Amino acid sequence: MSLPSAKAAGAAARDAVATPSPGSLDASLMPFQREGVRRILAWDGRALLGDEMGLGKTLQAIAVARHYRREWPLLVLCPTSMAHTWADELERWCPELVPGQINLIKSHHNGALSSAAVTILTYGLVTNGKEKERLVANVMAAGFAVVIVDEAHYLKTRDSVRTKLILPLLAAAQRCVMLTGTPALNRPVELYPLLSTLRPQQPAWRTYSAFVQRYCAAKPTFFGGRRGLDVSGSSNEAELYALLCETLMVRRLKAEVLDELPPKQRQRVLVSLPPQARLARLTNESIGEPLTLAPSAPPRRRSRSTPSPERRTSYRAGSRSSGGA
Repeated sequence: MSLPSAKAAGAAARDAVATPSPGSLDASLMPFQREGVRRILAWDGRALLGDEMGLGKTLQAIAVARHYRREWPLLVLCPTSMAHTWADELERWCPELVPGQINLIKSHHNGALSSAAVTILTYGLVTNGKEKERLVANVMAAGFAVVIVDEAHYLKTRDSVRTKLILPLLAAAQRCVMLTGTPALNRPVELYPLLSTLRPQQPAWRTYSAFVQRYCAAKPTFFGGRRGLDVSGSSNEAELYALLCETLMVRRLKAEVLDELPPKQRQRVLVSLPPQARLARLTNESIGEPLTLAPSAPPRRRSRSTPSPERRTSYRAGSRSSGGA
């Protein structure tokens, strides 16, 4: 197949993403999730979704992405351990995706970037790959208009190689939803890479200097004869939080939406024991003893040459009584 025909086939595949099945995803959204999706759409699909863990950030992000399905291809950036989970969730909530439309990049030589409706890229390939620059350049050339960034705090370090390679991808996308349950792990300066990518024209963080002076209590430092800036502090926290919630961040805690959450569910999970543990269990059950995987240490025996504290006391008492007689 020639290059133009391959591109045409890819465009046809992406356009084949049909309208969502009636009520499947929308009906599954809880009220606070529906409100989160509404707020992100009001911000033109560029937002930081910082809900606490367990509140369904993945579901909300997929709902936002499906709203912009006519602008796909969709890029999902996530940790390596979550790649297959994202593929499963996309297949579950986007039943219109046919086999082959979800492209999970496993190496730097990936030829499906121009044809797949959804591409999943992991931080591991961008961080440790030998040809990471070439891979990112190919992803950039594919022209992803809609991007979901899972665990966005992976990009907290402004000067890291990973952050420098990925942020241009996010800045070029028309829609970008960043997910993280911990928007700032340690200090406000870690928010700057995310904020400056989502809203580069916002006066509060239009420049790095303005942001750290206002919200990081920046102080000049001198080390090794060089002048630097200490940005490890924080200042005007309430103002920053209010500004984030007003302009680009959706943040809810479980305590705030507890009455909307479903009842707690308990489930038995069967786990396969290794052969040694399985043999130990069968042996102990056959003789009616509790399971013991590691033998306990034998009790320490007191040396016969060393008398116990009680015996030493009796010896001393006896000597005193005999001397007195």
